[in-house]
Amino acid sequence: MAINLLKLQKKLGYDVDTGGMCYGIAYMAIQAIIRDDLETYISRIKYLEKTLLQHNNNQDDAIDEIVEKINVAYEKRKNKQNLDSEEIKLLDILNWLDGVQIYYNYNKLLSGGQNYEIATNFFSANTNQKEKENRKIFVIAKELNMLTKELINDIFDKIDNSKDSIAFSLGTPDHIISVGKSSNYKPIYLINHSTHKHIVNKRSLYSEVLCAFNYSTSIALSILTYSYQEGNISVKYVTNNLDKDDLCKLLCIALQDGYVEAIKAYIKRISNLARINKQQLLAAKSQDDGTPGLYMALQNGHPEAIKVYIEGISNFDGIDTQQLLAAKNQCGIPGLYIALQEGHAEAIKVYIESISNLRVIDMQELLAAKTPDGISGLYMALYNGHVEAIKAYIEGISNLSRINKQDLLAAKKQNGTPGLCIALYNGHVEAIKAYIEGISNLAGIDKQELLAAKNQSGTPGLCMALQQGHAEAIKAYIEAIFNLPGINRRELLAAKTRFGTSGLHIALQQGHSEAVKAYKETISKFKILSNGLPGFLL
Repeated sequence: MAINLLKLQKKLGYDVDTGGMCYGIAYMAIQAIIRDDLETYISRIKYLEKTLLQHNNNQDDAIDEIVEKINVAYEKRKNKQNLDSEEIKLLDILNWLDGVQIYYNYNKLLSGGQNYEIATNFFSANTNQKEKENRKIFVIAKELNMLTKELINDIFDKIDNSKDSIAFSLGTPDHIISVGKSSNYKPIYLINHSTHKHIVNKRSLYSEVLCAFNYSTSIALSILTYSYQEGNISVKYVTNNLDKDDLCKLLCIALQDGYVEAIKAYIKRISNLARINKQQLLAAKSQDDGTPGLYMALQNGHPEAIKVYIEGISNFDGIDTQQLLAAKNQCGIPGLYIALQEGHAEAIKVYIESISNLRVIDMQELLAAKTPDGISGLYMALYNGHVEAIKAYIEGISNLSRINKQDLLAAKKQNGTPGLCIALYNGHVEAIKAYIEGISNLAGIDKQELLAAKNQSGTPGLCMALQQGHAEAIKAYIEAIFNLPGINRRELLAAKTRFGTSGLHIALQQGHSEAVKAYKETISKFKILSNGLPGFLL
């Protein structure tokens, strides 16, 4: 029986997402395999299993003991005391779990194989490939296929025949496992969450892979091959002997991982099918939680995949294009919203360009990209300070007709708080600059209202920045609005609440000296009024 790693991490104070931690575990295992450290990796898991066995498989008791021992060892190391071999192992387990967390947080980079070197550089400052512990890890092959004995036999042969360290990840939209061997540690191991299995032959590998994916005999897999030797990445995708359900599952993974040519091929195959629900197939929803494939492409930032998908579905008759393009997950969150929240500028740009020429769609609804509780995608980009995403969005909608730009750019929550207000409140300097610059040349919008950015209580965004003491945000805002025509700068700079209290007054009350200084100096520098500084500064 295996220790519950998710419960152990939670007890140690880590943030845990039960639906995605397998990414972190799988990629830490891949790192161990390629860097010839698999034996150490396996020894950690065996230590945890041994502790569990000592507690008669009582997870809570075993985890309590492990956490207590780790905390003791951690304090000893902090106090520069000598550690025994068990304490060293315990701290090694802690380091391993740190790595799981880091890899999990990078899973958007890793799962698609894109920028894999960048992610692994976190662990590999030294690029000397002869030093095994610092080896970079490269994806050398990608494949989309259905889970079959023939596929697993082929993977086993590649591992078994390799003289170098080699690893594979096998993933669905909902789960991922790893398998491979190190050059200095010949047994082949499969890592699935907190369990490890010694693979002795093709039959045992097939059996364990089936087990990992709940014994389903109709599974579409994304298979990545990893090595420490860089090379041209080969890409394969299955096209033969596929039924409609296979096409749906493969299209889902192709969109998730950005397999552009596969997306084209699968959409074409679907178009040629007769008397079937093409809407369902084109939605390409994951089996586990019903997340559409386009949502995942936007979430993971695959612009070319987004482009070819929208082009592909645009010529279909008898489908709900609006629903497919909204690409809402099970919580009603649209795909464009998640792209803006994550800051995928190119994905945002391509999505807006691709839908801009489509007819019979509600462009306003798609571009607003609102959650069920009324939060728009642009609001989240401003909230998180995603500069390039903000630029891409504003540029994307700037020349579109049939939309209400004012509403889209205000990006108000249901309570009336606009996106620029939250950017000022959070002090996102570059986001503020990008937003104001983006709207500065747009016609047909009320810039005064957008720049005032008043929240539900009528408090302007600049007032919020002064209240929070964000000196650089205040400076950026004043500099950005200085040369804008057709606005009442005096009113914007006064930044008064509905009770008439100025933002500067609040900053003075709060003791934000740097904010006050930035406000006064920036206004003074521009000499924006003919008779000097505004009256409330005198």
